[in-house]
Amino acid sequence: HKYARFEGRYSHRSIGGDPLNEGVTTIKYLRKNILETRGKDTDGRWQGRIMMSDGVPGYGTGVYQYEGKSDCGRHEIQVSLDGQTIFVYVLNTSHGKNYTFAYTWNRFHEKA
Repeated sequence: HKYARFEGRYSHRSIGGDPLNEGVTTIKYLRKNILETRGKDTDGRWQGRIMMSDGVPGYGTGVYQYEGKSDCGRHEIQVSLDGQTIFVYVLNTSHGKNYTFAYTWNRFHEKA
């Protein structure tokens, strides 16, 4: 399936390309246009789901939830044309204020 190509491990980087919060996201293709996301960073571990848009190529929206605490929100993603970088816009919905953040997930190139 066309969305299965997003499966893999990604490092977290700032928009400028600097490493960010020791973060790693793993994407797994589930079905149709649904991706499962699992991540860890200095704030803990989280998991989520993203629904990719069939009408807008490379675009998807979804939710995330940190494990063991009331910390959740929405992810909005846009995949670069080469598929190596995913631009991530975060809207935290649990902090009681309009907290937003933007960063990237950059594909790890595993050595065989």
